[in-house]
Amino acid sequence: MAVMKLRVSRGCYDKFHRCPGWNGGGSKFARVQRCDGGRIRTYDPVTGRSVRGWRWRFLRCDKCNVVVWPYVTRYLSVPWLWWKLRRVWGAWC
Repeated sequence: MAVMKLRVSRGCYDKFHRCPGWNGGGSKFARVQRCDGGRIRTYDPVTGRSVRGWRWRFLRCDKCNVVVWPYVTRYLSVPWLWWKLRRVWGAWC
């Protein structure tokens, strides 16, 4: 019996619809390319409408099946918070 390993990753901060298997999770580039152009679907492909509450859901890549953390977890990332604080601080000075 083959055991399939579940891969979980942060989504891409720049463009969340890109699969982290070929683009990299968070603010990093992918070290090993594991996916060939997959995407994270935040909309229903049948109706073309946005899925309600997609920012709070675990989603999957349509090609490599990697599970992506919800979009809102980026706000808990220390590098993202530092970037945001520097940007706001620069606007005040």
